[in-house]
Amino acid sequence: MEQTNQLKSQFHLFTQRRFLPFFVTQFLGALNDGTQSAFFGPAKYSLIPQHLNSDELLAGNAQISMGTFGSILLGTLIGGWMVTLENGITLLSGAIVLVSIIGWLCSREIPEAPSENPKQKLS
Repeated sequence: MEQTNQLKSQFHLFTQRRFLPFFVTQFLGALNDGTQSAFFGPAKYSLIPQHLNSDELLAGNAQISMGTFGSILLGTLIGGWMVTLENGITLLSGAIVLVSIIGWLCSREIPEAPSENPKQKLS
């Protein structure tokens, strides 16, 4: 009986036209995150050799990887907790925007790294 009620509530979510906007929003968000990672993931690792000495590269790569995975883990934990709060989705949305702005401001402090081969053409 409980399983029947659960199926009815899931069907109700779909028939009330709430499922499709939610699915599209989640899909577009995941697509955007994947695209951003594909573009900027290699860029963060290509900057390291221009700012560190060769004997510092191992530690620099380790710190970048640790920061990336730590941020993913912390974001998952905090986000999972925040959605359980009253108005949690609104608070979480604000926190995401705030962290994005802070990340953008921090990225503006990275020293310039001009190309080592400016005459190379991209094909």
